[in-house]
Amino acid sequence: MVQYPEIWEKIHEKLADYGFILRYLEGKEHITGYGYEPWHIRYVGDPETARSIMADGLTLEEALGAVRSAEVTIDPGTSSIYSEEDLEVAMIRVKCDFAAWDIVSTGY
Repeated sequence: MVQYPEIWEKIHEKLADYGFILRYLEGKEHITGYGYEPWHIRYVGDPETARSIMADGLTLEEALGAVRSAEVTIDPGTSSIYSEEDLEVAMIRVKCDFAAWDIVSTGY
């Protein structure tokens, strides 16, 4: 489904008009714990609220003030074993795992 970006772009332009937002944004994996999914939308009700969330490029977690972790920066360095793509996939996985940590109950 990712192979049709021009179709998704047209759909995404109209989401907020009907009270929907794009649920899992590209580049926000460390916040949502999920990779980009252009087909995954969420109904938030009010079109004005949806427009505000979409215009600001926020995830649902950010809009609700429920972000549990700080931005994670990882320097992969260089590797003669792993490709740049392998390292990028690993970094996304680490960010997703970090976002799932329960900071409140552990104190960390």
